[in-house]
Amino acid sequence: MTNLEFYTNYLTEDQCLTHFKSVREEQGVDCRGCGGRDHNWNQEKKQFRCKSCGFKTGIKSGTLLENSNLPIRKWYEAFHLVTMSKKPTSAKTLERHLNVHYETAWFLLQKVRIALGRRNRDYTM
Repeated sequence: MTNLEFYTNYLTEDQCLTHFKSVREEQGVDCRGCGGRDHNWNQEKKQFRCKSCGFKTGIKSGTLLENSNLPIRKWYEAFHLVTMSKKPTSAKTLERHLNVHYETAWFLLQKVRIALGRRNRDYTM
């Protein structure tokens, strides 16, 4: 995906949220209350609600983005910057591009590296 395609498809937080929601629904959301997989989407609160027990699950819950106050768009942009670069990306580079504190950029970079490590482990040749 080129930079132009990325910034066209994921320009706003709503576009990123819609994509992230569709990926979560495709993979299936497990209810922590009863283990059910049928959910309704609450657009106002941006969370899933279990049809069986009513337990509410946040959009980021159970993912790499859990316990993060950063917008989903910043996460998408961080993944894009790290994966599109030919050279290793530093936390300082993420700090400048994403306009966040260094500690936040370092945290993001660690999480992105964890995700990429899992991907490489799961798809061996």
